[in-house]
Amino acid sequence: NGAIPQAVTGIHHPAGDPKKISMENDPLTSTVYLQNNTNPNAGQWRVADWDSGTTEGGSSGSPIFDNTTKRIVGMLSGGFAACGNNSADWYGKFSFAWNNNGATNANLRLRDWL
Repeated sequence: NGAIPQAVTGIHHPAGDPKKISMENDPLTSTVYLQNNTNPNAGQWRVADWDSGTTEGGSSGSPIFDNTTKRIVGMLSGGFAACGNNSADWYGKFSFAWNNNGATNANLRLRDWL
């Protein structure tokens, strides 16, 4: 629905490693990929820094789950988080992809494929 997640959990397999779990206990920011500004209509969620765990290369495409609803709210697009740093990650909004910002072409909307 596009509501700002207040806390999220990511499950991923960085570089083919066994399953890793990362947790963010602060609200996410709606923004544009690789930008830090706030834009409520943008298509990305920004995790400013992970409170527990992190992502690394190979985690792209993995989901984050809203801790309250237990539903997927995003797919990892990229970022700078890695072991040894406290950098941000960006996740494509599932709610944005569902309708692709109002796209009329069914090939561009996730809802037509799930």
